Amino acid sequence: MTVIRHRGTGVAVSRGGGQPVALAVLCTMLFLTFLDNTIVSVGLGSVQADLHAGVLALQWIVGAYA
Repeated sequence: MTVIRHRGTGVAVSRGGGQPVALAVLCTMLFLTFLDNTIVSVGLGSVQADLHAGVLALQWIVGAYA
């Protein structure tokens, strides 16, 4: 963390310390990606039954979503 003091004003500005926020954002993004891919995987059975899709079509669906 870096502290910058302005001369004459007595104001200190703190910079840095954003690592916990960045880590929280990264973890949230990874969790949402995992959750979205899980939802697609669970729904593949219904997609296959409703659209009479084969394995190749299901691969395209997963590939296009990911």
